[in-house]
Amino acid sequence: MERNLSLLYESLFSILSSELAIYREMEGILQSEKKAIVLSSLPVLAESNQLKEEMANRAAVLERSRMEVVRQIASHLRVAPETINLTHLMSYLQVSEQERLRRFQAELKEMTVKIRTLNSENRQLAEAALLYAKSWFEYFRQLMSPQKGYIGNGRVQHASINGKLINKRG
Repeated sequence: MERNLSLLYESLFSILSSELAIYREMEGILQSEKKAIVLSSLPVLAESNQLKEEMANRAAVLERSRMEVVRQIASHLRVAPETINLTHLMSYLQVSEQERLRRFQAELKEMTVKIRTLNSENRQLAEAALLYAKSWFEYFRQLMSPQKGYIGNGRVQHASINGKLINKRG
């Protein structure tokens, strides 16, 4: 393999390594976000959102770099850049480098699944917490100002109150 192409592959491996590090860091942020949702810690959630945004920006920069390196590799191999991917690149590598690229590919897939799963779990927790808060707010609203209205036969409908606030001094 010529020297320039070899340097491009090393650059690709370095970028993939950096991407994996960012995804591992993102996994940690998402796990701490889950704890913050359970504990209803708004400051920790705000910090988590800021860190996730920073991680996403760093990942985007690395992805653009990776795409550029892959484009350069494709140019050296005289292959259309839009058709090349990591699996396709393996066929041009020596066995040891193929295995190294295969490990990166497997780890990236694994991290992607973990991050998607954590994101989904966190979204479900946040939605459940929001629904819980809304239901309590509605309950207290009904207690403080019950609404009356008319039903179809013209009679007054009494609001359904699940409980009453009582102040009893004895």
